[in-house]
Parts: sequence; C-alpha cells; structure tokens
Amino acid sequence: IRPQYGRRAETLKYTGIDIAIVFDISRSMLVEDIAPNRLEASRQLVQTLLGRLQGHRVGLVPFAGVSYVQSPLTVDQGAIRMYLDQLDPLELSRRGAGGTNLAMAIKQGTRVLTGERDKGEDDNRSRVLLLITDGHDIPCEKGKAAREAAEAARAQGIQIMAVGVGTLSG
Repeated sequence: IRPQYGRRAETLKYTGIDIAIVFDISRSMLVEDIAPNRLEASRQLVQTLLGRLQGHRVGLVPFAGVSYVQSPLTVDQGAIRMYLDQLDPLELSRRGAGGTNLAMAIKQGTRVLTGERDKGEDDNRSRVLLLITDGHDIPCEKGKAAREAAEAARAQGIQIMAVGVGTLSG
C-alpha cells in the first residue's frame, strides 16, 4: 500500500474502566498532619494512579459543600492532571461552599459514570467511583444521606472505593 495523506474521520472505541475521581477540596484538606498537607498528598496519590490508568476513562468531580464536574470521562490524562493542579479549597470557601457534602459528591460522580453521553460504545464497562476525602465536617444527617447515595450508586453497578487521608477526627 502506498503512503496516503489527507483526513479521514474515525470513531475510536475504548475498552476498560470508567473512573470518576470524587475529590474532597474542603478547607480541612489543607491540614498539615501529613506532608505537605492532605490536599497535596491526595493529588500525588491520584497522579500516581493516573500513570497506571492509560487507556481507561477518568472523570474529575471536586467537592466541598457543593460538587461540580471539573472533567467528564476522558482518556486525556493531561487534562485531568491540569485540573488536579488547579483545585483550590479556598476558591469554594470564597463562594460560601464550605463544609463537606459527601451525598452530593457521590450523586454527581454517579451521574458522570451513568450519563448517556459517557457510556461509550460498551454499556458493560466497569465503573468505579473513587472517593478521596478526609471525612471531616460531616454531620450525622449528611452521613446518612451519603450512605443512601452510595447504595443508589451500587444499585447501578458502580463500585465505590474510598481513600481516607489525614487523621480523621470527630
């Protein structure tokens, strides 16, 4: 076959795992009980994880008192790394979104993993919600709501993995 040039549209099909990283950026993540602080230690953990997730789709959902989709599912590891570097707990507190709302974050991560546009070609992909939090500032009623959100996610076939950072208190 001779060399060819030009453009041709091609649909790429990815197989693998879909992972929603639900990342706590509440002010308590700035505590320095682990070096250099909880937030940076968590970022380093996710950076290491990303190095092992080539070919898998990853989404990023930062949260504190509110949550939002920073990145929908993507295989673009560079974009996820850039967004991770930009996460700032003080930005959400300036907007009055302090505290830790795990239920909202889990629901947002579930939507990332189950949304129509994010299912990809294969609806049977493994789906994981990776929850990274220090577990600080969660009142009892919000803890119950978080458990209910986690149960709803599991009912949709989502595996939930939680990573606790720092010294949990309260």
